[in-house]
Amino acid sequence: MCLPLAIPCSGTLMPREKLGRNLRERDLYLAYFVILILLSCFYDGETSTQTHRAFVPVSELYGRVKNHMAEIRDMVEDDAIAASHTFDLDFCSMAEVWYERSDDLETLVHPEKSNSRLGFVLKVMMFLQDEGLVHVLDREEVRLTEKCRQIVFRYYFNAQRKEALMRLLHQPNGKEPSEHAGS
Repeated sequence: MCLPLAIPCSGTLMPREKLGRNLRERDLYLAYFVILILLSCFYDGETSTQTHRAFVPVSELYGRVKNHMAEIRDMVEDDAIAASHTFDLDFCSMAEVWYERSDDLETLVHPEKSNSRLGFVLKVMMFLQDEGLVHVLDREEVRLTEKCRQIVFRYYFNAQRKEALMRLLHQPNGKEPSEHAGS
């Protein structure tokens, strides 16, 4: 049911070899979700086709992915299934993949070489860097390249597509926020 987002890379979709030979299809969908979250860090406005920041700290990106995975994990199963249908993404599998990985950040010297959650996020960023879509500076910050900006401008600024993607990131269950939330 997952939607394979086309990420241009050497004439093909994201190859497993770039992220690790033992990756499963659901790992790739988590990688696509990480990329979506990265792009939302730069393009959060409703109508702006320009990025509103120069870079995203890897720690912030990791934190956002971690928060989204926690929201997905905490969803009622029926809501997760409904959201999966709404957005053509298998949320349950993505969360399983995320939580199968270690969250040990303290002992990692080269997290991108580990099977940790941060390592996975960094592997995705290194893949994007290899494809000329981002620059990763000292494993600490991510900057978009002009090539990436052009892809985003041509693909993600379709009004309906962008609205659906932003709705996904702000309401992962696909429901509108309750007017009585928090009262």
